[in-house]
Parts: sequence; structure tokens; C-alpha cells
Amino acid sequence: MRIADRYKLENSNAPVLNSLPLPDRDAMEDFVIYIKLLNGTLGHKFLEDPIPKSDFKDINNLPQVSGFSTVTENLKLELKIKEIYAKAIQTDEGIVVLKSSEVSISESKNYNYSALREKLISEKVIISNQLNKLYFVEDYLFKSASAAAAVIMGYSINGRDAWKDKNGKSLNEIERLKVESASLINSEIG
Repeated sequence: MRIADRYKLENSNAPVLNSLPLPDRDAMEDFVIYIKLLNGTLGHKFLEDPIPKSDFKDINNLPQVSGFSTVTENLKLELKIKEIYAKAIQTDEGIVVLKSSEVSISESKNYNYSALREKLISEKVIISNQLNKLYFVEDYLFKSASAAAAVIMGYSINGRDAWKDKNGKSLNEIERLKVESASLINSEIG
């Protein structure tokens, strides 16, 4: 279950491929699916990948289903401030900053996410390259857009305004458009 890669597990035993017959192996895979479902229902998503393998959608290309747009699809986002460029995907759990996203070297002394930034650096989720630039070495899930933007920029910042789609619309604008379209659909139905 290395696919999810949400937690680090220290285990000195290397797993050996089992010799179960094919029908039993299929039954065990069904069992894992049920365990994932049960854990997800209880709010524990340690067996699930933070970035679902579905197609990522841009806000302007959302398909219509019975008059409603599918607003739960993942949304590709970018953060471009000064010389920092980062990419992310908004999911149901938060925002996943993608591997190779840049991180500012400079950092403000007093901002709310400095401890999280230091933790990510110490855990080597963010490292420095030969050019002395910081970047993410793996995808990382943040609970909020502001937390992701603050860790990347090194100072407090409104992530809802900083993260934008490919057309330059901020998360605030995107959500406002979703609310307006939903209220328009509700007024047409009612």
C-alpha cells in the first residue's frame, strides 16, 4: 500500500510476495477495497492517494450533468509571485502542492506557518538544489490554500487570492462563479 504515501512506516521486515491462489488473492483485494471504504467513512484516508487518479478539470471546462456542473472535480492551480512558481491541485481534502514546486528562500520572522515550513524542511519534503533554491520533492497535501501559499512564500498570504487557474481566476473568483451559477440554476428550477 505504498501508493497513498501519507505516512512513513518504519519496518525492518521486507514483505514477501504471497503464494495465494488467484481466487484467494482476488478475495483479499476485495477485502482491501472494503477496508478503504470503511476507513474513509470513519474519516481515516491513510490508504487513499491524496490526488485521485481521475482527470483534473479546469473551471471553464466543467461538464454539465442534468443542469448542474460537477464542482467536486479536481482543479489545477498555479501560484506565480515574484520569481516563485508552484503548481497545485485542489481536492476534496484541501490543496496538494505538486512535486517540483518552488519555495521562497526568504521567510518573514513572524507568520503563522513558519513551524510547518520548518517541519517540511527538516523532513526533507522541501529541499535545496544546487542553485540554492528550495523546492518540493514530493506532492504534499495542505488543509487550506492559505497554508500552502504561506509555506511557499514564507509570509502570511491569502491563498484564496494567490492560487489561480490557467485563465488567471483566483479561488475566490472561481467559488463566486460556482455560487452564482448554482443560485441561477436554483432560481430556474424553483
